Amino acid sequence: MANQQHLALLKQGTDAWNRWRSNNPKIRPDLRGAILSCAWLKGANLSHVNLYGAYLYGASLLQANLSGANLNYTNLKQVDLSGANLNRAKLKGAILSGASLKDADLSRANLKGAVLWGVDLNNADLSCANLKGVIAELTTSEEARIKDAEMLGVQA
Repeated sequence: MANQQHLALLKQGTDAWNRWRSNNPKIRPDLRGAILSCAWLKGANLSHVNLYGAYLYGASLLQANLSGANLNYTNLKQVDLSGANLNRAKLKGAILSGASLKDADLSRANLKGAVLWGVDLNNADLSCANLKGVIAELTTSEEARIKDAEMLGVQA
């Protein structure tokens, strides 16, 4: 369950959240299972945040920093992650159907078993990502970089 204090801070908006993160760099926010559907989190610093099992349907995470974040089993349907930093993010079993990952950095991310139906990966960086068992039907993947990605058992 999400830390209610962390959730309240995030709901104050990106500017307040990013200020708090800057002032508390050693705290790893816990937003497990948080319901953040349709949240506007453009440019939010969510690096190393625990969002395990959170519900972010339709949220805007444009240019957000989610590097090293735990997004395992998170609902990211219809989420705009364009230009987001998801380097080394944990996305095991995440549902990304209809999401936009255009220009996103997913290098070294763990997407094992994630659902990527109708995802826009145009110009996304998936180098060295774990794509084992991914279920995918990509709408756009032009210029996507998947160098050295592990892709065993990808279902397309």
